[in-house]
Amino acid sequence: MNADDLQDRLARLRSGETLLLPTAEVEQAFAPYYPTLEERRAAVARLAGLYHCRLKVCGSSESQILFTRNNHL
Repeated sequence: MNADDLQDRLARLRSGETLLLPTAEVEQAFAPYYPTLEERRAAVARLAGLYHCRLKVCGSSESQILFTRNNHL
């Protein structure tokens, strides 16, 4: 998955829908654009905000990211 794929998947979420992805896969999508892990995580958070999604890191060892589209849309 690349950043464009993630953006497309978030754009297609309907109000209240969720998307669960491996943390490493999401962070790797931004590797070509941001050299540090902190920058990648910030980019993921900005993208989630752009599409009105809540972002939650979950799973054992924070291995997954759950995106949830806000209900107010």
